[in-house]
Amino acid sequence: MPITSFDELFEKLKVENQKLKEENQRSTTTIMNTLTNIQDEQAKINTRINDLENKVKKSGEECTKRTKAISDDMKDIQSMHTQRMRIGKPADGKTRPLRVQLNSNNEVHAAMQNAKLLKDIQEFNGIYARMDQTKQQQQERKKYISSKRAADSDDEDMEYAGPASKQRAVDTASST
Repeated sequence: MPITSFDELFEKLKVENQKLKEENQRSTTTIMNTLTNIQDEQAKINTRINDLENKVKKSGEECTKRTKAISDDMKDIQSMHTQRMRIGKPADGKTRPLRVQLNSNNEVHAAMQNAKLLKDIQEFNGIYARMDQTKQQQQERKKYISSKRAADSDDEDMEYAGPASKQRAVDTASST
């Protein structure tokens, strides 16, 4: 329907203007709501970042404490022994055993207890600790192992552990 008068045109523009204002108001409200949501999310993110920074700081402090404790333990261990020496004659391709004399029985007990932990660490594979033995104990152990090896020559999966008086065969095939 064509517009015939100025009044009709004015009314039509008025209606269109009102529609545009309402649409503009809805768009502004939507944008403001979205902006508010973004600001809320940013506040949550900032809170999370602060929490993580605090956790990292606490973790760093804890790590520093643990490192210091380990360092102190290492100093204690290093100061624990009074004498150390290699045993036996040097030979090509062979490593000689190391004999360590500690200050007290408590230190010996602690060292022997902690020596058990070496077997789980790849870098210490093949390193072991045992109490010092007299010549007679060494000979008994050697004789015992020789006799056991001769008896078990068919079974290659056996190792011998413990002092000579309590020597026992350990089946390594079933433990691996």
